[in-house]
Amino acid sequence: MIADAVVLRPLLDWRRAELRRIVRRAEAPFVDDPANHDPRHDRTRFRQLLDGHEWLGVAQLARAAAQLAEADTDLRATVDWLWQDRAQIDGDNVRIQAADLPRELGRRLARRAIGTVRAAAGIESPAWSEGSNIEKLLEALSQGSRATQAGVIASVRSGVWRFRPAPEEDGLTFYDPPCAKREGDRREAVVEGPGSLSPSTMLRMVPSPSRAWGGLLPPRSH
Repeated sequence: MIADAVVLRPLLDWRRAELRRIVRRAEAPFVDDPANHDPRHDRTRFRQLLDGHEWLGVAQLARAAAQLAEADTDLRATVDWLWQDRAQIDGDNVRIQAADLPRELGRRLARRAIGTVRAAAGIESPAWSEGSNIEKLLEALSQGSRATQAGVIASVRSGVWRFRPAPEEDGLTFYDPPCAKREGDRREAVVEGPGSLSPSTMLRMVPSPSRAWGGLLPPRSH
């Protein structure tokens, strides 16, 4: 599956040289893309690597890919079961008992939770996909902190991950600890995303409006 589209590759087990012999024997027309011989492309160098090492043959790689696909299918089934057993959905809020799970299962559940909240809340910006990098968010949750990504705030309390829509801040994304530090009433945080910090964002980054904030770092470019 790529972007929810089924990809079929029936010739994956064949070597290119074998296919070339077949079409030549059949006198069937074919196109030889010159880019396939251009060393500037990564795929060209990888093909040369495959041709020079029999143990990296297409058949071996195809078997490895099939085994990985089988493992992925098992993981998807496990995530479906965990979602039914551990996730609680209340409108555009999601809670999951995921703190004790292996990282990959937590990663997949977190992605599903973000997608669920975005769909329920009608969030379309910033962009989001199942392949988005959520490692900083997972790190924050693992350390008992919160993070905002793709318009969704994720936090943790008593081992329960909580996901809810974030207030609109022009696509702003910020991370609490481990990217943040507390020193008395001061808090330092790493802020990522376009736009400037609004007063409401600054107030959300301190324990209460009556306490001072400081040490805010400017947005980092991506």
